[in-house]
Amino acid sequence: MSNTFAAGQAECLIFTLKDGVMQRLAHDIKLRVGKFSIVVEGEQAVRASFDASSVATVCYRKDGADDPSASDSDKATIDQIVHKEILEVAKHPEITFASSKITKTDAGYTIDGTVTIKGKSKALVVAVKREGAKLVGETSFDQRDFDIKPYSAMLGTLRIQPHLKVRVEVPA
Repeated sequence: MSNTFAAGQAECLIFTLKDGVMQRLAHDIKLRVGKFSIVVEGEQAVRASFDASSVATVCYRKDGADDPSASDSDKATIDQIVHKEILEVAKHPEITFASSKITKTDAGYTIDGTVTIKGKSKALVVAVKREGAKLVGETSFDQRDFDIKPYSAMLGTLRIQPHLKVRVEVPA
């Protein structure tokens, strides 16, 4: 049996962490993918497609918690950088994931698969656990594996760490 989930039923969040000599001036950032489709075929396969142009800033983060201090102008600036400079959505509008193996674990599942970002495909492992009425998958990856140069400013003294964390929640 197959189930398809989209935004509204499910959620996909991306978390960035600041880095660099001047990181006290920077912000960790929480982004949300606004348009996507995740197809779960029982315990056999998972396929997902994410609209790169729908990635949008939710808020800043501070000490692991949401910080609502980002202005609409700040969010718009971040979104423009993400779309044009980082993801290059005009050339690469879609991010995909396809599982190759799903393993049941004591905590939930481990999903091995391939993610494709900006035309580059890499192996990725997603750890999935049950949280109440949801299945929550978390993974991290290095942007540089997809030829993405982590964002930096102020001659590199202010930058984003190369590793991003991704969290996907679907109904259990």
